[in-house]
Amino acid sequence: EISEDGCKGIFFKDAMTPVNEIGYTDLAVMTDAEDTAMQAFWYRGAWSDSCTVFWKNLTELERMPARHYAEAGKSDHGTAVAYVHIAPHTSERVRFVLAWNVPNAYNYWKPCKDENGKDVTWKNYYATQLESSKATALYALKKFDTLYEKTRLFTEALHKSTLPAPMI
Repeated sequence: EISEDGCKGIFFKDAMTPVNEIGYTDLAVMTDAEDTAMQAFWYRGAWSDSCTVFWKNLTELERMPARHYAEAGKSDHGTAVAYVHIAPHTSERVRFVLAWNVPNAYNYWKPCKDENGKDVTWKNYYATQLESSKATALYALKKFDTLYEKTRLFTEALHKSTLPAPMI
């Protein structure tokens, strides 16, 4: 679970692969909503017990219960919930950011080996700017309005351009 600068969420990372190796990944789901519940782990059971328990939690309980396990599992799931009261004939907005991080890359389509026979690797550019999906999600929530406006302006400029339609 994440709670930082008024934002809350869930952070998943590959516990089996070192952060500097090919195959390492992490993922964050964050919101800046005021009233939230973060379930860091779904119920660990057999067959489809986790889905059944999730659905019962969602449909039968007032709030999503917290669930923690001492050890990370091989394929854990989690749930980020924002509670918002929406009066009749009104609307509300809730922001969620989903960020992922696959920092290490290699030329898998035409492998290139170094003098020791290992794949030549590099860091994806975004991984040189922010160290994890958690940092990226937090940045996106904190700078959301600016990022949204810049994206809107770029989209308008692109669609007003003289570029051929297939390029747009």
